[in-house]
Amino acid sequence: MISESIKSALEESAAELCLGRRVLFKEDDLSVFLAYYIEELLLHGIIKDPSEFIHTGDKRLIELLENNSIFQHGLDGFALHDLLDNEYYMEKVVRLAYNKRLAGRDSPSLRISPNKMDSAQFSEAINLGLIFGSEPFSFQDTLHCWHIDEAKSFTSNNTSFHPVNVMGVHYEWLTGDLKASRALIVDEGSLVKEVDFNDPAGLDVVHITELPLAGERSLHQKLSRAFSERNIAQIDPYPPSVCADDKFCAYKKLISRGINTPHAFLLPRNKSYSDYKKFMERIWEEIKQTYGNNPITLFVQPDHGTEGRMVEAFDLCENCDGESLLRHITKTGERDEALLRVKKGNVRYCKEKDKGYRNIVFRINVAWNGIRYIAQSGFAQVAPHENNPVASRGRGGSIIDIHEALENIFFMNKDSKSWGKVFVKKMDVDEMKHAAEQAAGALDEEFADDDKLKLLGVDVLLEYKDEHIIPCILEINPRLAGLNHSASIDNQEYYVSRDIFDYLREIKKTGEHRSGKLVASGEGVTEK
Repeated sequence: MISESIKSALEESAAELCLGRRVLFKEDDLSVFLAYYIEELLLHGIIKDPSEFIHTGDKRLIELLENNSIFQHGLDGFALHDLLDNEYYMEKVVRLAYNKRLAGRDSPSLRISPNKMDSAQFSEAINLGLIFGSEPFSFQDTLHCWHIDEAKSFTSNNTSFHPVNVMGVHYEWLTGDLKASRALIVDEGSLVKEVDFNDPAGLDVVHITELPLAGERSLHQKLSRAFSERNIAQIDPYPPSVCADDKFCAYKKLISRGINTPHAFLLPRNKSYSDYKKFMERIWEEIKQTYGNNPITLFVQPDHGTEGRMVEAFDLCENCDGESLLRHITKTGERDEALLRVKKGNVRYCKEKDKGYRNIVFRINVAWNGIRYIAQSGFAQVAPHENNPVASRGRGGSIIDIHEALENIFFMNKDSKSWGKVFVKKMDVDEMKHAAEQAAGALDEEFADDDKLKLLGVDVLLEYKDEHIIPCILEINPRLAGLNHSASIDNQEYYVSRDIFDYLREIKKTGEHRSGKLVASGEGVTEK
């Protein structure tokens, strides 16, 4: 059984690493095999918990591996006994196996280096730390996208500018003086691996992203304040993110600049059912004055929220039963202010006919280049089926390529009562980009250039009218997730952005090395 488990783990490791005929097991590759091997042992009941593997001292494994020609040539004399006896290394491998098991067999593994790296080799580069809070194995694709964009940006510049060294740093890997004791890096083989540094690596600039949903904003505030006090530049400092997190605050800013957004209302938290009923009576009167007797759909959600949590849609008309609407408002009000927004966007996505015409939201990534905001990349999120009003992944939605999305969108033709295909023109895409850039600028206009958010995700709905696409800004996201799904809007082969790297090189070159300072008193940085 042991030999069969080794064979199976070998095959799965080779397939995941896409190594083909290359000798498989270098030192940094071994953790991928071990994660699969532990899973095999669990599957066959040889061990009952991943942590048992640390203490088994599996001599049969060592004997079989050392007699395997792949290992004899691949490990290049590396002491397998010493590696399996290294509890620090094995604890990381076991954690990888445990979390990979929770995430599912198809989730990626992670190459973990057993050797420490000399951080001094990065001294001539701009060290960009992507500060994340998800599991390291799930952050690999995001890191890889940033790395590829940096390489393309650096090559295309053809200048003496500094290279940017992109590292993924879990916030728990930060030292007391905010250096990286450990990081995910992309090695010379263009593969991601986790390394410990012999001396912690200093960070020149940071981007805070993919934090745990529970306590996301407070953790962002804490990290941002700490980096500010150390004068470490930030791509997404906390103060300008406050209004983006507050959806109604963002709507007010956008509306004041004439930017198309949903018609929205904000209800206070912690009110009674009867209080919310009175609020809704006044809102209903305003809605009738604006929309007449036409039926509308009203979304109810927390004013601060993400991934579609507690977002529900309700059809409003004179004879509709408002009890379920009021119950959801009351429930929402127990944890946050309740945001009510009138549904906008009549464009739907349809490629798989069996899933129908589904709701779709476009995510446009907007980067600051030192002078203005530029929209360069994005993706789309589509609802799981046509009866689901929410497209977020947290509600079963999926992410698709932005170009595929634009080629498969439809609108309801009111005259024929049938779906008609939308043929997207370049001017339509330019309108989407311009709307996202305007929204980013409106949100950040009160902040000095160095203190702005340097990278934002703008969610855009589309309305089709008179053979023309009208973008509508749904919300703005200060901590971007899903960047590994992004593609250049203009087919320039960048995943995220070229401009963010040009900006980082420029501030390094000119010595303007500050960003995101918090007010010392903490004024304006409070949570509702």
